[in-house]
Amino acid sequence: RELVCGILREAYNIDAYPDPTFFLNNNGNLNTYDMLLTDEKMPYMCGTDFVRENIIKKGLDIPVIFLTGGDPKNIIALINNNPKLQMLEKPMRISKLEAKVKELLNNPN
Repeated sequence: RELVCGILREAYNIDAYPDPTFFLNNNGNLNTYDMLLTDEKMPYMCGTDFVRENIIKKGLDIPVIFLTGGDPKNIIALINNNPKLQMLEKPMRISKLEAKVKELLNNPN
């Protein structure tokens, strides 16, 4: 997490949280963010459950990049051709992550 945040901080304002429950208990307002970058495997809640409960069910229009080093089937099922939901598999090149972030932030759809 620190490596990815450090690299992205060179071009973007980044907030990082150790896990989804910490975010929900200490901020919880996704409306203030332009994008969410989340790992699928996290303590207390997986990335797909977090996005389903806190973005999709609430009707928020926030692009999401899921990072995964495991079986991507839950992510693929959630993405379901939604261009605002994207996935990158680990290990990945930082240049690929930077390009995906730029693509989603610059895409008005």
